[in-house]
Amino acid sequence: MFRRLLPFASLHRWAAVQALVLLLVTTTLDTAAIPLLLTSLLMCVIGPGSLTPGGFSLRFLQYDFGQRITALIGSGDRFAILFSIAGVTLAVFLVKCLCEARRLYLAHRFGYLVARDLRLRLFTHLMGQPASFFEVEQTGGLLSRITGDVVMVQQTLGPQLFEMVQAPLAIAMALGLMLALNWQLTIATLCLAPLIILFVSRAGHAVRRLTVSRQDRLAALNAYLAERLAGVRTIQSFNREAFEVREVARLNESYYRGSMRSVLVAETIAPASEFVAVLGMMAGILVGSVAVLRGAMPREHFILFFALAPMASTHVARLARVNQMRQQIAGAVARLFALLEVTPAIRDAAGARPLPRLGGCVAFDRVSFRYSTGEDVLCGVDLEVEPGEVIAVVGPSGAGKTTLVHLIPRFLDPTEGRVLVDGHDLRQITLASLRDQIGLVSQDAVLFSRTVLDNIRYGRLDASDRDVIEAARAANAVEFVERLPRGFDTVLGERGETLSGGQRQRLAIARALLKDPRILILDEATSALDSEGERLVQEALGRLVQGRTTFVIAHRLSTIQHATRIVVLDHGRVVEMGTHPHLLSQNGLYRRLHEMQFRPGEVGEGASAEVW
Repeated sequence: MFRRLLPFASLHRWAAVQALVLLLVTTTLDTAAIPLLLTSLLMCVIGPGSLTPGGFSLRFLQYDFGQRITALIGSGDRFAILFSIAGVTLAVFLVKCLCEARRLYLAHRFGYLVARDLRLRLFTHLMGQPASFFEVEQTGGLLSRITGDVVMVQQTLGPQLFEMVQAPLAIAMALGLMLALNWQLTIATLCLAPLIILFVSRAGHAVRRLTVSRQDRLAALNAYLAERLAGVRTIQSFNREAFEVREVARLNESYYRGSMRSVLVAETIAPASEFVAVLGMMAGILVGSVAVLRGAMPREHFILFFALAPMASTHVARLARVNQMRQQIAGAVARLFALLEVTPAIRDAAGARPLPRLGGCVAFDRVSFRYSTGEDVLCGVDLEVEPGEVIAVVGPSGAGKTTLVHLIPRFLDPTEGRVLVDGHDLRQITLASLRDQIGLVSQDAVLFSRTVLDNIRYGRLDASDRDVIEAARAANAVEFVERLPRGFDTVLGERGETLSGGQRQRLAIARALLKDPRILILDEATSALDSEGERLVQEALGRLVQGRTTFVIAHRLSTIQHATRIVVLDHGRVVEMGTHPHLLSQNGLYRRLHEMQFRPGEVGEGASAEVW
């Protein structure tokens, strides 16, 4: 788990190193110095006469702290010594608190930095996945990983990570002092330690399994919520609000029950471990008490042992919680890296070259495509398109029209054959240089919750405001934009829902005009518009296609009658190709499709809504 996170953590190692140094200081003060000082205060109150003959002895690194304390207590005014020890104790507490505050800040900073980098890496990785990936994965589930799982990693790599170091370190220090005082008593105190280790290990595996299950249920809930919020109009139109509330309640209840099972196991580990540790501590204290009453153990040793034992047992409980946290983060990390390890199906080949400025020639060389299910979508398509041609692609639903044009920007790769632009095989050039020269205007024009200016500038990020406004004017968008509350500075709602379909399309066309692509794809760009909206959009499209190689997918045949060529697909094969008059003169599929849309005499040879 930590090996996987190491590349992210190593970038911010200095924050971690500083926090670890401060952790060592605070643990030493808390576990060794403060108990010794508090014991000294107590013995100062009791008085030298109560000390064991020969004095208190506690040797560490050739230095006898016990003898030094004994000499100090018996060396002068006990009130002065008492207040001096109290002052030193307060100073040590102050240093410990200051170090602890700084350590916690650095620990949080480390966790947030790692989470920031991990979140960005996840988003970058997702942006590199092909569109087909998002057709399989639910958006809400992906968001759950980027938010919920990353937050869990952030929390664990913050202060909780340093608890994983502090707990065993504090236990080791306390046990070292206890062994120096009386090893027999320490062994008696540790008699139940194997039971704690076994319990924590067994429970930890259950915590990991339940954590993964809980996060999966949260992802399912988030995915359902995201999908339903996006489709709220459909829900309301079918009067299914009550049904959806019941479904969300079911998923919400499932997540709640899964969470509570995880909490029940996780939150039982620490108290149970602490109770077993206290049993061992009480056994040690009782053995020590009997030894003191029988004169077999100096009371000073017992006093210090009594101060150290509860601290050790408390850290045993924290150590159990550390294992619980480790198992929880292990589940989150497994989910995150399962996503990061998904190799994009469409990516740059080794040695891929940037594409120079295109002329606009596109060729499909015996192209076939089939999905992983084995379903054939395209079969042996041969097509050569010259620069500046307008190619309309028509055919029945499922004929492969969208698949064919999606091969050009490499949203998909052919399973057989090649697609070439200006003679370059798409697989041998970089995706970025290819897509920089391709524009797409689809039926569902996607706009972002930003200003009109920003949405158009998305086509070319370095464009000036003047360039943006000129593109909007060419797209017949200036008139309605200037009527918006703040004109070009108006922030659009999510997906541009505050605009009409025609208005969204004109902004999408302005965005494509600003990009100035050499190859243009129009995917049902006018199919959902009213007559007035279609007229304005068609005028804008007429300007957009000038001088560009254009592929038009259309069901409404009236919009493509003036295309340079019309390619008719059926069951993934090119069955006809030619101009509108030529195809009408043939007794083929195009003529039948045309006759299904128009009654005889309704649309003549020149009666087209298309202006280009």
